[in-house]
Amino acid sequence: MMRVWSHRPQFLHLGFFIVAYVLGCGFAQSLAITPITGISIWPPSGLFIATLVLASRQSWPWWVLGGFLAELFSNFLWFHSPLPAAFLIY
Repeated sequence: MMRVWSHRPQFLHLGFFIVAYVLGCGFAQSLAITPITGISIWPPSGLFIATLVLASRQSWPWWVLGGFLAELFSNFLWFHSPLPAAFLIY
């Protein structure tokens, strides 16, 4: 457990990641042709993959947790999805 804490990214970087993820979800929502259809372009996935490629492997649990929290918040904010559906989408 101590190893996870020792590889924690800076809170500022994690905060920027969460904010960028939420804004990317809003941008993806604006790209939907009609509000009822699914979204085919998902910029947060590119952000998430790029973050994992650039970050050290030991810090991945923190980025996954940040992405999870951002996804739940985005589903509440932009898509009004219920919590179980947001969890399954992530």
